Amino acid sequence: MIQGSGYPSRLVDFLLQSVEEVEKNKTDLRGLSLALLFSFYQWPDAALTLYTDLSDQNPQDKLLLAYLGDAQTLAGRLEDAHRTYSKALQSDPNDAYFLQKRGAVSARLRKYDEAVQDLSSALAVTPEDSALHFQIGSLYESQKLNQDAIESYRTVVRLNNNPALVAGATNNLAWLLSQDEKTLPEALESAKKAFELAVPNPR
Repeated sequence: MIQGSGYPSRLVDFLLQSVEEVEKNKTDLRGLSLALLFSFYQWPDAALTLYTDLSDQNPQDKLLLAYLGDAQTLAGRLEDAHRTYSKALQSDPNDAYFLQKRGAVSARLRKYDEAVQDLSSALAVTPEDSALHFQIGSLYESQKLNQDAIESYRTVVRLNNNPALVAGATNNLAWLLSQDEKTLPEALESAKKAFELAVPNPR
């Protein structure tokens, strides 16, 4: 049932570990239920208080750290979120889930070198993750590192395991390749492919 819930697989792992942790520590889960409700309705400040308290009670609980970091990010407390994800990585520096989360926050904090390092480390663990390749491609593109961005987007297209990302990557490739006369033919091919992949407007 849990495996088919739509949760990222790593979060499912955290959930199973969390059940053991809260049972061991006899944590009152009513606070977690309320925090999840606040998060659902996008009331991050209310959720933050509860997540912080629960995380203090269960400092090794990665599910709570994931929720806390997300709530901090939603509330715009990016430095706090960076520290939370870093704390989660202390026990496993190669955890791709938290590397991706910290990388995304680092990018928003304009710590671009750190962001690239975290996302690259996450990719070393999960090289077939199209979302990560797209994310680092977008980061490269924002820094005008067009060739690196092109390679990342090409990887998304080659992996071909997420139709929406393939469409986005193909569209981005068409634009980036059009910036150089030498790659104009490939840009045109990518543009045609992007048009074919575009979701039709139902109206």
